Amino acid sequence: MLEQRAKAFDFLFDAVVVVGMDSNVLDWNRGAEKLYGWSRQEIIGKPVSMLYLPEDVASFKQDVMEAVLLQGHWTGEVRMRRKDGRIGYTESVVVPLEDDQHKVIGVISINRDVTARIDSERRLKYLAFNDALTGVGNRELALERLKHAMLQVPRRGTHLALIFVDLDNFKQVNDVFGHAAGDAVLCEVASRLKQTLRAADTVARIGGDEFLLIAEDLLGRDEALEAVERIAQALLRAHSINGMDFVVAASIGLALFPDDAGDTDTLLRFADEAMYRSKRSHHNTGP
Repeated sequence: MLEQRAKAFDFLFDAVVVVGMDSNVLDWNRGAEKLYGWSRQEIIGKPVSMLYLPEDVASFKQDVMEAVLLQGHWTGEVRMRRKDGRIGYTESVVVPLEDDQHKVIGVISINRDVTARIDSERRLKYLAFNDALTGVGNRELALERLKHAMLQVPRRGTHLALIFVDLDNFKQVNDVFGHAAGDAVLCEVASRLKQTLRAADTVARIGGDEFLLIAEDLLGRDEALEAVERIAQALLRAHSINGMDFVVAASIGLALFPDDAGDTDTLLRFADEAMYRSKRSHHNTGP
């Protein structure tokens, strides 16, 4: 019977790790060898902390032992570290290891690799709030940040600038140089916008060649206009496409909260109208 149990233990698909009260590994199965990368001979007697990130060890150990001793088990997801240094995630169940007198002498941890699922969930969450091409925020993120930022303005006694940026002659880039070149220009525009604003401000791509920027904690309109000017100058720098310099100018619209509007929809509409007035005023057609 013991031989059959040992064989079952060794051939479980899940990674089973047996740990003593001194936090050293007492045993583990082939599933653990496959998951973590160390052989049984390499790991037995070594601290189980080798399997986790250093910054996670203390809190993880405390939470697990408290749950095991008080509730008889612990379940959760935890970051793991493989022998080759790669970081992943496991879904783990930890139960007490008892001797013949039912005294707890360690724990048994049963672990399943959920790295692919966690990565997929994070990717979906990222895509829900970020533009896949440029890496900046998308419309959903911008609107969420805008609503939150507007709530902070009365308490801080500052102003918020909402800035619409629409590239004037971007279609020519796609028509003349192709969509790959157009994508590269959009990425460069997003990068310039981020460099122009502060780290705490928001840059989002809300359409094909449209961007929305949120600059917080401004003293007033003069500071907002200075930001607009920096943006305009940054965007006027030529892009090098297939050995040619190509300038992609932009129409920029500014709305200041609370001066220009008192709610989200009106503020968005004000900035949008200001952007279209800017577009009509110069009709930049590019080269």
